[in-house]
Amino acid sequence: MHEGNEMNIFLLCGIYLSPLIFGLAIYALLRYIKMQWEKRFLELASATQFQYLPSAQNAPYRRRGMRRGSPVLLGQIDHFSCLIWLQERRTATSTTSGHGRVKHYTHLEVHLPQTLNLGLNIEPELSRFTSLFDLITSDIQINDEVFDKMFRIKAHDPNTVYQFLTPQRKIAIYNAQQSMSQLGAMQITDTTVEAQLYGGKLSPDEIISVMKQLVAVAHQVTTLPLQK
Repeated sequence: MHEGNEMNIFLLCGIYLSPLIFGLAIYALLRYIKMQWEKRFLELASATQFQYLPSAQNAPYRRRGMRRGSPVLLGQIDHFSCLIWLQERRTATSTTSGHGRVKHYTHLEVHLPQTLNLGLNIEPELSRFTSLFDLITSDIQINDEVFDKMFRIKAHDPNTVYQFLTPQRKIAIYNAQQSMSQLGAMQITDTTVEAQLYGGKLSPDEIISVMKQLVAVAHQVTTLPLQK
């Protein structure tokens, strides 16, 4: 009888403590993952000479997908403000596993000193930036077969963007996307030249290489074209 009571007490303790143990294990795992991201971003901060911000809450720019506790890197290249941050995105729930997968993306942003005021959005066809609205609306064609095939172009006025996309600018944009095609996709708007790279474990050399390409494009789109 005494042994039976001890067994019941043991089972009850197991039932009540299991959620607590499970919760602590999840917390420890998340804490470990967070420490790994912090370590990678500290290494990247050293390589890029950017400022390390332990929380996106302190970033000067807020972006959809930023997590308050995720690290952010802030820096300056030439006269452009630059930002590097990590996004976690959960995919749709799988019918086989019953839960979604978490995917990581590294965002690189180069902010233009002033807006282009074109309503501009240039991105590769079917990139991670492409929305459903983009897919069902027609994009601007600029009579450049290679460029039109590679990019989707949106702007307020087709004639203005046609004049804006000079040969020098098209070459810079094309070369930048080609150089990072295996890593992710670039996007150009009125205020930023940015890239969304697949994964969160890219090397500092890969990050620096892409950032240099983004800055080169930023120089092109903010420089007055040569007068004929």
